[in-house]
Amino acid sequence: MQEEDKKILQLLATIREKLQEQSISLKDVPSDQIQMFMNAAFRVDLQYTECKKDLIANIAKLYALAEQYGNGRQQAAALGMIEQLLSVWLKHEDVYNNEKQGMKDEIHKHQETLKLVKLYHKNKLTDDVIEKYVWGDVARLKEKTNVKLFCEISNEIRKKNIERIRKKKKIKVAFLVKDSAEWSVDALYRKLAEDERYEVAVMVAPFWLGTEITVKDTYDQAVQYFQEKGYHTIPMCEMGNGCLYHYNWHLLQEPDVIFMLNPHYTAFAEASNVLNFPLQSLVIYIPYGFLIYGNIHDQYNQLSHALSWKIFWGSDVDIEMSRKYADCGDSNAQMSGYLKMDGFYNGEESVVRNIWKIPQGLDEKKVKKIVYAPHWSIREAVTGFGNFDKTYHEFYEYAKSHADTTSWIFRPHPMLRAGLVQYGVFETEKDFDDYMKKWDELPNARVVERGEYIHIFKTADALIGDSISFLAEFQYTHKPLLFLTRKENTFNDFGKMLIKILYTAPGDDFEAIADFIQNVVIEENDSMYHQRQEFFDKYLDYWKRNGQLAGEYIKKLLDETLS
Repeated sequence: MQEEDKKILQLLATIREKLQEQSISLKDVPSDQIQMFMNAAFRVDLQYTECKKDLIANIAKLYALAEQYGNGRQQAAALGMIEQLLSVWLKHEDVYNNEKQGMKDEIHKHQETLKLVKLYHKNKLTDDVIEKYVWGDVARLKEKTNVKLFCEISNEIRKKNIERIRKKKKIKVAFLVKDSAEWSVDALYRKLAEDERYEVAVMVAPFWLGTEITVKDTYDQAVQYFQEKGYHTIPMCEMGNGCLYHYNWHLLQEPDVIFMLNPHYTAFAEASNVLNFPLQSLVIYIPYGFLIYGNIHDQYNQLSHALSWKIFWGSDVDIEMSRKYADCGDSNAQMSGYLKMDGFYNGEESVVRNIWKIPQGLDEKKVKKIVYAPHWSIREAVTGFGNFDKTYHEFYEYAKSHADTTSWIFRPHPMLRAGLVQYGVFETEKDFDDYMKKWDELPNARVVERGEYIHIFKTADALIGDSISFLAEFQYTHKPLLFLTRKENTFNDFGKMLIKILYTAPGDDFEAIADFIQNVVIEENDSMYHQRQEFFDKYLDYWKRNGQLAGEYIKKLLDETLS
């Protein structure tokens, strides 16, 4: 590394430290110094010009990102990424050597996949062979655009797995979860656990989105939740002293069937990534929520979808979209209905005063019970639905000043806490926790961060928010919902139909929000009731379609296939 480059890196470090201390703003950094960073990148003697272009482009993106951050610490973090990027590329020989080793590792992986292909063509995919591989070894075929061969080999492996499982006295079933908030399969878990043919466990894994603090808190809370609920709980890792220790499937005794509730496999820790699931396991995907936003690939055509033996969808529209958008079509798609909504059909009653805070002396029947459910994506994030940063003060003040007519449950998305800190809306996680505490201290409000929420929906009079899946889930209550919109909203085929039967208001227009509360909720002028009912009857009433609950449908299919 040249002496001049060392000086530039030192300058970067100094600026970053001052930003961290919040003694300067990024705007205070002279433009000529920023140009020095760019010049350093141009001087890097890389073998490929395209690499240099990528480097410059990435630095520019990172700097633009830094400018958007609202505080010095976040700006420092972004500048730290630039510092790291420059440092690595200025030591390009080391990068080259690392890349060379990476290429060797990748070649080895492809050789393993090639072995599988050869064994398949020779009809030698025996149980002994299958147990040595993981699903990622098959997935490489799809990644290399050989979709037809991928589907053929996957189906052959599943056929072999089913034959083997049928011979077993006990079938091991694992539910892989990251958060209690996405737990939607309680009824199915109980049905399987009561059947002596099955041995059932909940495997909790960390999900690497958000700050380190939030990831650890979410993981710890999930483990505690499932343990306290009496589930057979297996933590997939140990967290402590800044370290993460992963368990692998061999140590946990590989399950015969693995249920996934979340398709975003790349955010899971390595051991709990679907690509590292044992090849001898049947993978089943049950979506933890309704899919309505516009990213079709994320919803229907990730590797996690293609690697699934079965996907249990909530609506016939999902089947149609699988057929339309998935590389492997709808061959693994089943319309079971939405398992989480089984609770709306079982007739269980919920006690209002056990759920909602009603001020002393008020008639609970005259107090309108409202769920406030904000999504986490408040910036140009994956989905672009969140509006929390625009009106969170107004929501709190409204609840505070209308304690005689309204009761509230604040139900934030599990990732909202991390998102608000990441985007500088709150300085720290504690600042957001303090905001939630203010809600919880109101005589007419309660914060419910995690856990099941069907009993909340059942007893609510309305929902206001932009949490995506809730827009469809709340339709099972037949109560009004106000969807808080923003210009970035995009929808899939199902979502485009759904929003037509919802009340809507711009997420930054609290006057319109207050008008909905007064006219639709308090005065009960619900003009869209019949439209919602027609939509429900046509697209969401799976009991009417199947003649059974979703949990019953899935259990029956497993029994018939594996017995």
